[in-house]
Amino acid sequence: MSTLLDMYQLLKQKIVKEKDLIEAEAFEELELLLKEKNEIIEKIDKLALKNSEQKGQPEKNGEAADSQTKEILAAALKAQTQNIELLSQKKGDTKTKILELYSRQKSIKGYHNPGQQEAKFFDEQS
Repeated sequence: MSTLLDMYQLLKQKIVKEKDLIEAEAFEELELLLKEKNEIIEKIDKLALKNSEQKGQPEKNGEAADSQTKEILAAALKAQTQNIELLSQKKGDTKTKILELYSRQKSIKGYHNPGQQEAKFFDEQS
C-alpha cells in the first residue's frame, strides 16, 4: 500500500498536469484528471484516518516525512492557486470570444432578415 507521502506526491503531479490541460483548453481530459484527483484525495483521507488511529505506535522517520509532506502540500497549494487563476482567465477569454461571435451573428441577421425585409443603407451621395 502506498504511503501518505507518496499519495501527496501523486496529488502534486496531478495538479501540475492540470495547468497544462487548462492552458491547452482540453476540458474533457481536465474533467478526467479532476476525477482522478478526487480519488487520490479520498485515498489520502483514508490513509490519514488510518495513521491517526495508529498514532500510538512509533513511526520511522516521522519528522522527516512530516517536513517533506509540508513542502509537497505547500507546492501543491501554490500550483492549485495558479490553476484557479488561469482557469478564471480562460473563462473570461472564452466569454469575450462568445460575446464577439454573438455580436457578429446579430449583424449578419441584419443583412439576412428572415421577415423578407432588406436592410438598406444610404450614403451621402445617394
